[in-house]
Amino acid sequence: MKIFTYLLLLIIPTAILSFIYLDLSLSFIILLLLVLLIKKISNSILYPINFFTENYADIANGEMSDLIPDSKVLEISNFINSIYKMDQINNSRLSDFYDTELQFEAILNNIGSIIITTNNQGEVSYINIDGQIFLNADYRDIKNIPIERLIRNSNFHQFLDKFKNKDLHSDNISIKDNTFHIKASNITENDIIKRKIFMLTNITEREKLKAVRTDFVSNVSHELKTPITTIKGFSETLLKDYDDLSKTESLQFLEIINKQSTRIDQIVNELLFLSKIENHSTDENLEYIDLDIRLLIESIVNEQSSKHLKEINIDYNLSKSTINSNKTLLLIIFNNLIENSIKYNNNKIVALQFSLDTFNGKTQIQFADNGIGIDESKIDRIFERFYQVDESRSKLEKIGTGLGLSIVKHVVKVLGGDISVDSQLNKGTTFTIIL
Repeated sequence: MKIFTYLLLLIIPTAILSFIYLDLSLSFIILLLLVLLIKKISNSILYPINFFTENYADIANGEMSDLIPDSKVLEISNFINSIYKMDQINNSRLSDFYDTELQFEAILNNIGSIIITTNNQGEVSYINIDGQIFLNADYRDIKNIPIERLIRNSNFHQFLDKFKNKDLHSDNISIKDNTFHIKASNITENDIIKRKIFMLTNITEREKLKAVRTDFVSNVSHELKTPITTIKGFSETLLKDYDDLSKTESLQFLEIINKQSTRIDQIVNELLFLSKIENHSTDENLEYIDLDIRLLIESIVNEQSSKHLKEINIDYNLSKSTINSNKTLLLIIFNNLIENSIKYNNNKIVALQFSLDTFNGKTQIQFADNGIGIDESKIDRIFERFYQVDESRSKLEKIGTGLGLSIVKHVVKVLGGDISVDSQLNKGTTFTIIL
């Protein structure tokens, strides 16, 4: 440092001359002043360096950057400026790193799957939020524990055994009554396994929907096959033996064909309607009006009584005479429920009880009959498509398509409500609708 050298060259000769030409006391005073001057100059030079040395850790972490003292010495000033630039670069890099880390963490926590990473020994090094929630585990408590202890499941342990000698493995397994699709892979560096990553995607609902879709296709095929086979058989007979058949026989065959064609048409129309209301999941754009509930029920009862040649008695318990709802959808609900009460009833007189009340600002409708009832083991399935409680009777008489209650459930949902059922064999069934 040039200025420091110049000072020394100036101070040393001055001190020597003062001792030669001046008295001793004055020489000491001059020497003392020179020492103080040297100390002050050295402090101004060394203080920024000492400050940086003592606070290097804080400065490296992006702290105290604005407190680094300036210097009038060119070399020190350049050094301080270099520190400033290095600090700015580090802060920028740290900021980018933190942003990337936050983005990565957000992605992992919103990916919709459980993500677990381990070291090459299988000890947990990371688990995202979904994993902590599902496994009811805090990351701080499970870090560095073996993954076998984190997920105590025999299916998962078998998966780990299969993964040991592979770089990539995937399979579907069951954990805690849920079905997961698991993908496992190794993270390597120079052909050495550094980490392992596991991705567990919950596919329980997907598998349920897949099963429902399979059952639906099977049921549709089954329901359509019988009438189609009947139509095909009788139409072929008419074509082949037309000249040998009497007029009465031909008419009987045509009536059977017409009846089965009507059944196919009914199944198709109900499926189309069911698909339509499933897509219409809310009651938006529906017209609501005040409806006289007694008149609505009586119109359906009279129609169904004439259709099935059954006497129907109905008892009303109404806390109010009107209901504000959509007329078309209510007719669908009540028509299906009343028709089922007639079809599944062995009594000479069908006895119905209808109640209408209000609880907590919601409308409660209860509809009870004296029919054959439903076995407790079958109650959970009665709203499934094509499901019929009395299958033996259905096969013989073909009393319905098995879509009625499924339609009722979805129509109630469109109206923003819920439906439940309570039933006892040989005593009757009660449907409760909350709107």
